[in-house]
Amino acid sequence: MSTYAPDRWVLVKAISDKGKHYRVVATFYGGYLGADAWKISSGIANAKYENDMWILPQVSGSVYECREGAYGMGLYTSMVLGECIERLGVAGCEMTILDEADADDVLLAGVFE
Repeated sequence: MSTYAPDRWVLVKAISDKGKHYRVVATFYGGYLGADAWKISSGIANAKYENDMWILPQVSGSVYECREGAYGMGLYTSMVLGECIERLGVAGCEMTILDEADADDVLLAGVFE
């Protein structure tokens, strides 16, 4: 099981013929010598809030530790996610980015399917 602590993060709602689920889109800054990276989680299994952080276990078993105040994404992740959303639409799936208030509502409600 891997644990990820993204520098920035957003929630997306994915809808396909398999149903609706929520995923974390995480941005990791590369710093001086590295490149930025992004990752889309497998799907939120449950959520817990502690120490100004959302602890988000995934259906794959990995865990995302998403800091309060870090909601959002940079230009690189925004461009990549926009391309993913466009391609998914062509394939008959839908993915939408939740604004921070809607993301908080989803996480507090604890219903991820």
